[in-house]
Amino acid sequence: MRTITESESTPRADGFFMPAEFAPQDRVWMGWPHRTDTWAHGAKPAQKQYAAIARAISEFTPVYMCANQADYANCKAAFENDENVTVIEMTTDDAWFRDTAATYVIDGKGEK
Repeated sequence: MRTITESESTPRADGFFMPAEFAPQDRVWMGWPHRTDTWAHGAKPAQKQYAAIARAISEFTPVYMCANQADYANCKAAFENDENVTVIEMTTDDAWFRDTAATYVIDGKGEK
């Protein structure tokens, strides 16, 4: 992999931009709520709502739900009958992936 330094170019100069949240997507990545300092009642009500959101999204776009090791079995069980939701064991610090997960830029020609 070649690293392009900012002195050579920038993504913007090369025609790349961050896609909007509402732009078409190949899949949606979500994090399973787990933090008890953020979510009330052991995050159980939030997990129920996130599951409903994931199911709604998965009617149109595949969903990858990432869950910490301690929550993986619970999360996997929540989606056992949902073929368009894939549960992945992955350590996360927050459920809001737009702020905490990997992101990418596109150029409008299919390049990422």
